[in-house]
Formats: sequence, C-alpha cells, structure tokens
Amino acid sequence: MKKVYKIGLSQIVDHPALNAAKQGFKDALAKAGVKADYDDKIANNDMSNQTLIMQQFAADKKDLVFLRLLLQRHRRLKKSGWE
Repeated sequence: MKKVYKIGLSQIVDHPALNAAKQGFKDALAKAGVKADYDDKIANNDMSNQTLIMQQFAADKKDLVFLRLLLQRHRRLKKSGWE
C-alpha cells in the first residue's frame, strides 16, 4: 500500500493566481503518483489567522505544508525577520 501524505495548503486570501498555484501543485503531485490527503485553509487576509493555521498544521504533524502569499505579504514578513 502506498503512503498517503498529509499536506497542509494555506493561502492568505482567495485569489485566482494563488488558486492556480495550488491547483498546479496538486496536479504535479498527482502526475508524480503521490497520494495525498489535503487540508486546505484560507486566512482571509489576516496574518494572525495565518499563524494559527500554521500552528495547527504543526500540531497535526503534516508531512508537508504549501503556503501561498501575495508578494507584498512576503516582503512584509521578510522585513520582520521571517525566512
């Protein structure tokens, strides 16, 4: 039996570009034959929600987390020291 990976998917907002990235990620894993159970969350443009989502993914011991942010959010996080 093939392993089913627990994958957390999170994005800051519901946005067509972020949704396309998520679908491309899922399609690539499926094409590679990776079996996955996805936990998909949207933070509704609230970084405190995003933090809670990441903490829950860690507590759930996800095998992989795919985080999608808009460029301006990434720049703000980077300035705060987050890498």
